[in-house]
Parts: sequence; structure tokens; C-alpha cells
Amino acid sequence: MRKWMLIKVGSSSLVSEDGTIKREVLYPIAAQIAESATLGWQTVVVTAGATLLGLGKAPGLKKSISDPVLRGRIAAGIGQP
Repeated sequence: MRKWMLIKVGSSSLVSEDGTIKREVLYPIAAQIAESATLGWQTVVVTAGATLLGLGKAPGLKKSISDPVLRGRIAAGIGQP
């Protein structure tokens, strides 16, 4: 059986105020993803903005998923290009 992991990272976690990537944050995340791959995990990473895009692509989520956290996670997965 495949093991999947979804990681949602907010833009303020990855981008500094001057608009540059926070490598000190990004590199450890990438290293953990690489390590999890050696253990059989397949990982999907979503970023800020994906949630709203996902809700636009699947408007029925608001009615069908009552838990807002779960709804947001699903929408983020759908909205990630």
C-alpha cells in the first residue's frame, strides 16, 4: 500500500518580508521530504493560495465537507498546480 503525506506550507513561512525565499526554512523541509521518500512515503506539498484556488475548482466542498480544517486541506490539495 502506498503511503501519502500532504504538507501545506504558508507563504509567510517560506518567504521573507523582502520577497526572498527563506532557505533556512525550505531546506530542512526538503530534507525531511527526501528522508520520508526513503521510507516509502510519497509527498505532496501545497503552498498558500492553493486553498482559494481549490475552492474555486470544487465549489461543492463548502456544502459537502463540514469540518473547515479538513475542507481547507482538501481544497489546498485540489488547488495546487
